[in-house]
Amino acid sequence: MNRARFIKEFQLTKYMRRSITRVPGENERDYLHRVKLAKYWLEGEERVNYELENIYLPIVCLSNVRIECNHESAQADFIVITKDKIFILEVKNLFGNIKVTKNGDVIRLLPRKYYIEEVGMENPFTQTQKQAVIFSKFLKFKGYNIPFEILVVMANPKTSIYLEGSYPMIRYDKINNFFQNKVSPKCSIEEYQKMVEIGKLLKDNHKDRFFNDFEVMKRRFEKHNRPLPNLSNDDLILYEELLEYRRKKAKEKNIPACNIFHNKDAEMLVKYKPINKFEFIRVPGFKERKYVLYGKDIIEIIKKYL
Repeated sequence: MNRARFIKEFQLTKYMRRSITRVPGENERDYLHRVKLAKYWLEGEERVNYELENIYLPIVCLSNVRIECNHESAQADFIVITKDKIFILEVKNLFGNIKVTKNGDVIRLLPRKYYIEEVGMENPFTQTQKQAVIFSKFLKFKGYNIPFEILVVMANPKTSIYLEGSYPMIRYDKINNFFQNKVSPKCSIEEYQKMVEIGKLLKDNHKDRFFNDFEVMKRRFEKHNRPLPNLSNDDLILYEELLEYRRKKAKEKNIPACNIFHNKDAEMLVKYKPINKFEFIRVPGFKERKYVLYGKDIIEIIKKYL
């Protein structure tokens, strides 16, 4: 009772085994890229798991839980059950620093060559609160009326957090301090047994989504039949943003996306990263006309990743 107990453990080997399962028809580069992304994601969760395992308090923990309730589903990276409340932990392993404004806007601070760019992101508090509401409904349906609290955990050791107010966001290495301040070391046997009951209930009702994901991924590769480039994580984000820009422009102009640029051209943009007209028209596949039509937009996108 004096140390964190995992009812549903973080299974690194299991998740990696799933990640390295090949999708039928998947080429080598797509496969290796997917494994790389999975490793990056799992590294963040592994850091959080380590911190939770070393909390000497009466808490019950679960890793990667997904439940369904009234045609809704909710997923939590980690759940921490105490005698007074349940915490839903959302893990983010992101590049760059994070700022939360007094209005609650969450902004990524990305280092560029000559400046720090502020880029908005989906609000993880809103996202996690929605999950908590569904978990709460599920437990009430099962006869447990217990309050929930959310916590967003940044798992990148290089990330700093700047909060302009009181928001439930911490670095992974502050997890122990957070729960030391939140959880009483005193817990009766009856209270602890109830915590374990709730943990086992959540574990027993966990709905594994892996096989659905596998089929979705299979269909996606079969439908598009396009390999992902062999890029770093940051460059891949830039690559996908360029393709999204291309998609929107093609829809706006009612022309085929390939008339704007091809996938290989996007790879060239990522490789050379032009930041002015002179550099842009020297990129293979891009000349004066492409600069006039799309160059300024593309350069603005690229500058965000320098």
